[in-house]
Amino acid sequence: SEYETLINIAVNQATIAIGSAIQSQFAIQDRLTMIYNHDYFVQRLKEELFRCNRYKLKLSLIMLDIDHFKSFNDTYGHIAGNYILRESARLFQSNTRITDIVARYGGEEFAILMTETGVSDAVNIAEKIRETIQNYPFEYDGQKLHVTISIGVSEWDGAKDPQIDDISLIDSADKKLYEAKKTGRNKVCF
Repeated sequence: SEYETLINIAVNQATIAIGSAIQSQFAIQDRLTMIYNHDYFVQRLKEELFRCNRYKLKLSLIMLDIDHFKSFNDTYGHIAGNYILRESARLFQSNTRITDIVARYGGEEFAILMTETGVSDAVNIAEKIRETIQNYPFEYDGQKLHVTISIGVSEWDGAKDPQIDDISLIDSADKKLYEAKKTGRNKVCF
């Protein structure tokens, strides 16, 4: 009876601890793609901007958007769209450094925060990611799906530029992303 009581207490405590750990993880992680979520990305961007300003470092931001994503949902259904999002996120993460922050920004838009990275290195990574997605054999329900992405890249140099805020840097990368979309898609603009 005493042992049963102790075991029940231990099981209850373990259950609470596991539940708390899962809740903490999902506070920073997108549940569909299992990469960082929008809120965590914005928090880290603000922290990294402060750090880059203090130590006069460069920082690059890559904004990515899956081309014609609505048509995947309309043609193949939302489950196929979710598959595209999950696989794309996995490929984004596998083509970046462990120190980079890969996040789902919203819908089919993603962001990659590259610390201590200038625009030329960020553009090289962005182009590698673009080619990876274009050539990846996305297959859903026996059908091969052709997926491309448009990418915008911006840089902030803490040694040269006046202090910048997170909204301005995101806006800069976003404008480049929409330039890529407006000028033909499946390209990197910076």
